[in-house]
Amino acid sequence: MGSSAELRFQPNDAAKLFLELAGEHSVQGALQKLVAQVGNRPGLACLQVWCLGDGDQCPRCPLRDPCGDHRRCLHLAAGRGISVRGGSEAPSYFSDPNARIPLGYGLLGKAASNRQPLILPRMTEEDHKTVGVGWTRQERVRGVVIGPIVFKGETLGVLIGYLRRDIGENEDSQSWNSIICDHIAAVMVSAQAFEEIQRLKAQLELHNTYLQEEVIEAKAHGDLVGQSGVLRQLISQIDLVAPTEASVLILGETGTGKELVAHEIHRRSERKRGPLVRVNCASIPRELFESELFGHVRGSFTGAIKDRAGRVETAEKGTLFLDEIGDLPLDLQSKLLRFLQEKKYERIGDDRTRHADVRVIGATNRDLKKAIAAGRFREDLYFRLHVFPIQVPSLR
Repeated sequence: MGSSAELRFQPNDAAKLFLELAGEHSVQGALQKLVAQVGNRPGLACLQVWCLGDGDQCPRCPLRDPCGDHRRCLHLAAGRGISVRGGSEAPSYFSDPNARIPLGYGLLGKAASNRQPLILPRMTEEDHKTVGVGWTRQERVRGVVIGPIVFKGETLGVLIGYLRRDIGENEDSQSWNSIICDHIAAVMVSAQAFEEIQRLKAQLELHNTYLQEEVIEAKAHGDLVGQSGVLRQLISQIDLVAPTEASVLILGETGTGKELVAHEIHRRSERKRGPLVRVNCASIPRELFESELFGHVRGSFTGAIKDRAGRVETAEKGTLFLDEIGDLPLDLQSKLLRFLQEKKYERIGDDRTRHADVRVIGATNRDLKKAIAAGRFREDLYFRLHVFPIQVPSLR
């Protein structure tokens, strides 16, 4: 009986690998370690791990038309191969982070959809066309082993090994592939849980910082109460706009209670159980503003010693209050406009596009129409915020 030397380990080697993978606290780190240790085995042209990801992040994908569900698709998460070209550098297609395959498309996409392992023992010309990648013929691939990565009925991705030899009928490639896939699934879930815990911890730390700021400032304000006709009219406007998801622009002189109005809009909205995160646009140094709003990744600039979530991310499921928005730097206004339109943003130094479920309320004591005429404020941003303008009279 033959053996699948490319995918099979001695028991001690397998146990050591699985223990090392279990110690990884990031999904990407675990998958890279897997392909680094397995992807260079003799006879194995390439080993790849494809993970299910957000299809909305792939607007320029060449396979977008045959994609049946633009919300999710397979993303190449890790790959390692030895090319027939020789040389020290492997071709980019072995590990291209931008590679995508729609669910149900080709053998890889079908394995993810059907959750069924697949072995091509002797690849035909038609098999080369239907795998899902376009380089198997030029890399002289002759056999393929595909295994879905599934955890408790949920498909996480697909593992595929490309072999430069035929696979014998009596080989146990499928069983070993299934064992590896089961371990990968458990490692991925564990690493995802750790990453989520770290994300929530960082978010809670930021919430704590912002709440301390709010407590200090709230001591200077009372509740929005009173019986005057002007105040009743203002409360009526708040009650009208609060249940909506529209952006709001609060206008008024300094000291008229614009922040109190923002608090009341949030308190009377469907987002009241989420955070209200305030950003004073006038008090943040220009060079730090983008990081403060959208966050950054470690090493993206001098002083960025660790990843940091911005206030947009901290306001998830809640409201972002941009006080003194008229002081927002012009170059940041286009990025804020994009966020208002698409609810998407990137941290500084990060290629990953993130989505945030956040409502935006702006406030200013400036005459924004004059600022537009002077070229200091974008007209399209003004109209995007001006869906529900609220003019605050003096409440004192």
